[in-house]
Order: sequence, then C-alpha cells, then structure tokens
Amino acid sequence: MKKIIFITLILWWLSPVWAQQIRNNSFEHWHDDIYYDLDGYITSVIEGVHNVSKIHGQQGMGISLQTIVSGEDTIPGYFINFNPDTWTGGQAYSEHVDTIKFYYKLNVVNQDTALVLVQFSYQGNPVGGGIFKFPASMNTNTWTEFSAPTHMPANIVPDTLMFGAVSSNAIAEVAMEPGSQLMLDNVRFYNGTTEVAAPDNGNFENWTQYDIMKPDSLHSSLDWYVSGSDLPVYRVADHTDGSYGIKLSTFEHPVFNDMVSGMVTNVNYFDIWNSPGGDPLTDNPIGISYDIKGHVSATSSDPAWISFVFKQNGNIIHNVGDNFDANSGLSATNFTHKYYPLNMSQTPDTIAFAAGSSMEPGDYIILDNMMLEYPAGVTQNIEVRELKAFPVPAKNQINLKINARKAETVHISLADNNGRQVYNKSFNLHQGENVIRIPLSDLPAGTYIYSVSDKTGDFSKKFIRK
Repeated sequence: MKKIIFITLILWWLSPVWAQQIRNNSFEHWHDDIYYDLDGYITSVIEGVHNVSKIHGQQGMGISLQTIVSGEDTIPGYFINFNPDTWTGGQAYSEHVDTIKFYYKLNVVNQDTALVLVQFSYQGNPVGGGIFKFPASMNTNTWTEFSAPTHMPANIVPDTLMFGAVSSNAIAEVAMEPGSQLMLDNVRFYNGTTEVAAPDNGNFENWTQYDIMKPDSLHSSLDWYVSGSDLPVYRVADHTDGSYGIKLSTFEHPVFNDMVSGMVTNVNYFDIWNSPGGDPLTDNPIGISYDIKGHVSATSSDPAWISFVFKQNGNIIHNVGDNFDANSGLSATNFTHKYYPLNMSQTPDTIAFAAGSSMEPGDYIILDNMMLEYPAGVTQNIEVRELKAFPVPAKNQINLKINARKAETVHISLADNNGRQVYNKSFNLHQGENVIRIPLSDLPAGTYIYSVSDKTGDFSKKFIRK
C-alpha cells in the first residue's frame, strides 16, 4: 500500500474537523477482479479464491485445480455438480456406462491425494462409479489417459450423474497440501466399446468470464464468496459522499442452502475484537459518524449491524455501534446520518470496524461516509498536500487553496448538515499551488462539509455559509 505522506493542514476557524480516517471510508476506491468459471458446475472460485483455471488441455481446453492458502485456510481447487453436504443433485443422465476415461496431469505434494468422483444413481441409490484417488506416486507432467470400470450392473440405466474433482483429499480433510495440482480434460463414458454421452461440459471447453468490483484496502465477504448471479457486496451509485456507496446484501447459497451475508471490514478477519489489522490513529477523536439506508425483514433471525472498536497496544479501550432490525426505523429510500460522541480517556492507536447485513434473503444495507471527528488544531497524516479554505465564514463562494506535491486528480464535494450532497466535481491539479473556487450563492445559509479525496485518502471539514 502506498505510503501516506505527512502534511500540515492550516485550520482557519475553531470548529470540529474530520481528519484522519478509516481507509476508503467513503467507499470511493474499487478494483476489478476478473476470473473465469466453469459453466455448469460449482467451483472453488465461489469461495473468492483463484485456484480453478482454464488451460490448454489434451484436446482444446482443459481445467486446472490447485490447492492454495487463503488467510488461515487451505482451500483445494474443485468443481462439482452436486451438493457435497447432502450428496444430492447432479445432472440428469440415462445411459448405461461400463467404463470411465479421461486425461490428466498431476503434481500433488507429499502425502496429499487428488480425487475424481463419478457416481451414477437411480432413484437416489448408487448404481456405479466411484471415487478415484490420485496420489503423488501418479504424478506426471504429460497428458496421461486414465481408465476405470464403473461396476454398473448389466441392464441398469441410471437417472442421475454426480461428477466432480478436487486437487486435495477434501473428503477426509487430511494432508491437504498447498501446491497440489490436478489437471483434467476430455472425460468420456463407454458402454462396451461404444462411446456414450459424456458429462455436461466434460471437455471443459465452456467458461464464463466474470468481472467483480472489490473495495480497495478493505476485506469483504467477496474474499470467500463470489458468483456471477448474486453477490454479497456491491459498489452502488447510492451515496452521500463522492460517487459511490457500498451495498451489503443477503441471499441463499445456490448449493449449500445456507445464508450468505454481505460484510466489510478493515481488519484481517471479521472478528474485530481479536483480529490483527485496522487503521492507525495518532490523535484522540471526539466523534464518529456514518450514513446508512436499507431494509431488514421482520422475519430475519439476526439484525444488520455495524461496530467500531478502538484499541491501544492491541487492547480494546472503547467500542460503539448499532444493530438494525425491522423496528429500527431504517429507511430503504433515504440515508440516516448516525453520530456517536466519543470521550476516551486514553488515545487509541488503532480503529477497527466491521459491518454486515442481516440473515434474511433480500435484506441489505448501504453505507457511506464513515467519518472520525477531531477537535480543531489537530495535525494529521492523511494527504499529500497543504490545504487552506477561505474566507471563513463564507458567503457567495469558498476557495480551496491546495498545494499539490505532484499533478493529480482530486474529487471535491459539498454536503449540507443532513448529509445531502449539494456539489460534486473533479479537478485536475498541477504541481504547486492551486486555487479552486466553489460557488455557494444558490445555497441557503447554514453549516456545510467540504470533502477532498484522491487515490491516497480523504479529508473533510465543516464550514459556515452565512
């Protein structure tokens, strides 16, 4: 992450200021995460990892499955067309099959074992196939044909096929080693010497590209769940500051039938009480605020929530937050501005936050503009320039003098005291002194907040329009 450069903000009036902030606190900064997923199957890509990929196969395209480490978890690469928790699902299939054949490459580690599962069933009862094991003794870097009998009784015709593969022994969950890799291509079924229908997309030719937007510098439930159809976290144009807010939504997992909740945090894991990470603080804030809208059903078993935890030397010294259920007055139309005054006897060195949607499909919250409030006169490490605002109080216009260390683009917005945005524009700065004049003649007298942001951070401050 780019080092944040020290600046001095010259404060021209004695009102509170918003200065050192949580990274990406207005959810303006996002990046594309592009991946390919195998058509017709659930793959480990759904867990937010990139360990399934299309490759040049024995004939046309093939598939690569690899075991990787993600956070504290070891995640094998897999594809399946069934629910592994209940051993239900699969594709409709009605051919008698004696023999299974496919091509593979293999590079499994130590005592690990890759697996390929092919199971034929009739009216819910297995009638052929099996789990085929690929230990390290079978490692090969050339495409090698594998052939095995199904042991399907004569004259039996199944009605269902369950098919999948995994780069490590995820069934026993033993000796799963990062780096283990299984590659497959050209799966074929035979009845005697006659080739019959292969599993859907068994030649691994058909893939779909997905482009997922993920919030910069933050962890979210996109780190463990992505899908082309439903996502738990979205960038949305619904906002009170800048151009975007973040939407956290809940839906039912398409395979495992449990709830997927949208969550976002600035710590390494979602346990903000104990997880490492967070954002550094050098001064003692006197308040914290954010804007929220959304919907929580009366039938939800858990509320939507947001929590902020302040720490010193890893110890919690204060926390604030909210739960939102159907009776909380949360609006799906208008943002609510939430503010918590802070009176901490100790100065925190870290702030951790996390937020999440409820546990009912279709519920969601939208967040924007999380702001820490400081007393006047505090010097912060948030931007790469010197900034002055004048005259104060302002009347027909306010001028922002920005001393830029280099040419860059900044985004400037104004919001009234209710959080309603009244001005929004981007400016190209040149290196050195820049003066930006913002007209106020169409605005009524009152208190406003100007916000200046670029790719390194955000700064906001109150001013009076008389």
